Amino acid sequence: MFACVLVSFVALVVLTSLLFALLCRSMARVKKTARPVEGSDVADSGSDVLSSFEFGLSRVTSSDLDDYAKATWFARDSVRPSGGETIPDPKDDEVVVFKEYFEAGLRFPPHPLVIGVLKRFNLKFHQLNPSSFVKLSIYVWGCKSQGVEPDLEGFI
Repeated sequence: MFACVLVSFVALVVLTSLLFALLCRSMARVKKTARPVEGSDVADSGSDVLSSFEFGLSRVTSSDLDDYAKATWFARDSVRPSGGETIPDPKDDEVVVFKEYFEAGLRFPPHPLVIGVLKRFNLKFHQLNPSSFVKLSIYVWGCKSQGVEPDLEGFI
């Protein structure tokens, strides 16, 4: 009973965070891009045009990336500095992430549930806040601690 209530509460909190991220999308300056999101489980947004926030220049240096790789946040050869971009525009095999995500516990490769949630709600990593990853991790932990494999349909 307690596990069911815990999992339901965590799912509610994570969905609230995702809805907040969607609300913020409509309030920030955005850049329209024409690259469609892959996957059959993507929520129908009514358009193939995607939006990205304008963030300004990144302060992360190659030296910082070396330090983060030493902290085992990711493999050093799998990352690059932003290269002067002010609006996130990742290549097809890239995602935009922030230092705070890793401080909140995100590691690569992420759990498949994280990818499923992003695809389902047509979101990119950089459109979430660090607490979203904490809450997804809590959901995964809650499921696994009860001997249940976390899945997208159970989450939603």
